[in-house]
Amino acid sequence: MNTQFVNFIDHAEHVIISALRMEIETVSNNFFFCLPYSTIEPIRDKLLGTQRIDATEIDGKWTENLKDQFCGVALELTSDIGKAEINVNDLMGLKVGDIIQLDRKARDFLEVSIEGIPKLLGKPGVMDSQYAVKVMDLIRERG
Repeated sequence: MNTQFVNFIDHAEHVIISALRMEIETVSNNFFFCLPYSTIEPIRDKLLGTQRIDATEIDGKWTENLKDQFCGVALELTSDIGKAEINVNDLMGLKVGDIIQLDRKARDFLEVSIEGIPKLLGKPGVMDSQYAVKVMDLIRERG
C-alpha cells in the first residue's frame, strides 16, 4: 500500500463509498473509493445536475470506448529459448562457432509471457527474416 494516498478523517465525518468492478479477460476484481463528503461538497451542485444512469444499466458506447483505449496499450511479450550453466573456465574458452547446449529440446513449446506473466505456449520460427513464435496453445490459469 502506498501511504501517500492514506488520509485519516474524523470518525463523525460522512464519506461516500463507490464500488467498481473491472473485468479483463477471465480476471475480475473490485475497486473501492472512499471519499470524505467534504471533498465532494464544493462540486455537489455540478454533480447533481448531471444525467443519472441506473447502476445496473450497461452503457455500450462507454464500454466500446474503454475497449478501444485498452486495445491501444503496448504490452511486452517475452520468451526464452532455454538456459545453460557453464563454468568460468569454459566461458573463457568460448570461440566463434562453438555451440552451447540449452536445457530445452528443440521440439518443446516455448513459454511466452505477457508483461512477465506466462500466458501462451508457442513454437520458435522465422517470419520476414526475424525470429518469431507461433502460438500453439493458451496457458490455463490454475485453481
